Amino acid sequence: MKLTLAKLFLAATGGFGAVLVLSLTGCRSAGYTKSDAAASRLQRAAFEVRGEISLLDGTIASLNDLLNKASGDLRLPFRRFSDALDQLAAANRRAVGEVSGLRKSGAAYFDAWDKEILRMNDEKIHQNSSARKSDTVEQFDAALREYADAQNALLPVINYLKDIRTALSADLTMGGLQAAKEPAKSAADNAGKAKDRLSRSANTLDALSEKMSFFAPEKTK
Repeated sequence: MKLTLAKLFLAATGGFGAVLVLSLTGCRSAGYTKSDAAASRLQRAAFEVRGEISLLDGTIASLNDLLNKASGDLRLPFRRFSDALDQLAAANRRAVGEVSGLRKSGAAYFDAWDKEILRMNDEKIHQNSSARKSDTVEQFDAALREYADAQNALLPVINYLKDIRTALSADLTMGGLQAAKEPAKSAADNAGKAKDRLSRSANTLDALSEKMSFFAPEKTK
């Protein structure tokens, strides 16, 4: 994943970078610092989403191993599946919890942008900046809706997997494994659909993060 945040700039330039940022911002916090803060939050959310995807794959894989490859003590593969599911559920809760922080960081940036617009004297520059801000707000809101929708698509999959776990906990036998195979197939199908939505959301968040950061991407030769 590309890191386009201000922290990398400061790390690369050392103390001089900190002095340069301070000299550029002066006494008043520049709007682009708010933009990069929002970009950082978007990138963190994308990282969380990709973590969910990895955990979702791992949970489905551990369930399939339990149902199709298990031998001997069934408690061991069952615990692996159960632990993977718990980690997935925890990741989903963290991702859902990011929504309020994303909205706050976006609001702080757009409020700062509004204040900058009011300070512009030239009407054409004022109009262009207002149009740019409106377009960015629209993209930001769309990205957050897609993010929330992806989380909402994952939650029923998690709950369905929890039901499978409950059934297996009560009937952890070869017969119980056989009975769980059809529900597990449905879980895998729904997980695939949720994964697609999560992937699209992560890509959207990354793209918007890059657009809102004050670091320009390197030009390819």
